[in-house]
Amino acid sequence: MVRISTVAVAACLILSLGATVALADPIVYQPYNIKDNYIDSSNPDDNQGVRAWVNAGHGDGSNNRHIWALIQFEDLSSLPGNVQSAKLELYRYTGSGTGTTVSAYQITSDWVENSVTWNTKPTTGSTAVDTITVPSDLNVWHSLDITSLYNAWKAGTATNYGVQIRTGTNNGETFGYYSSESGYTDLRPRLVIVVPEPASMSLVALASLAMWIRRRRQR
Repeated sequence: MVRISTVAVAACLILSLGATVALADPIVYQPYNIKDNYIDSSNPDDNQGVRAWVNAGHGDGSNNRHIWALIQFEDLSSLPGNVQSAKLELYRYTGSGTGTTVSAYQITSDWVENSVTWNTKPTTGSTAVDTITVPSDLNVWHSLDITSLYNAWKAGTATNYGVQIRTGTNNGETFGYYSSESGYTDLRPRLVIVVPEPASMSLVALASLAMWIRRRRQR
């Protein structure tokens, strides 16, 4: 009987522990005052100014021209740290080329939105934080997983200079994403944050199990 009861209690504990991996509703962070722009290797001294979009791609019928988007959510102070998931999402509204990859790279030096050019572009990490394969569809969100980088920003082990967006080879196509200046406020760049639910249910289950074991030993 003791063995059966122990199994039953253990099963209840496991079910309760499952609550710790339940996820809360996502936090969608979509402020107006972020830094975003793009740089173009064919116009190396030009700043693209304040636009309602940012571009990433090639744009020359080949893959020799490079157009990279720069995105930085400067103020993360209101957001939690050590999160389960953090995704940068950009809404693609134009560009009809073939499907390709889109990558996010950590930016490792400061940059100024209204003066950055190809020739003054910030440095980046050599390895992509995330790479996704996207179809040629328009009017879709491109979602890049930057969880490890976001958690490093929040922990203070990396400085938040934002991310650089690049595309893979795609027949020279350029993707257009709405920027933070877009009039479509719900389609501006956003961070989607997911945190685990509190573990209170599991703590109750552990306390109950400890009490049950103590009582069994006293009999």
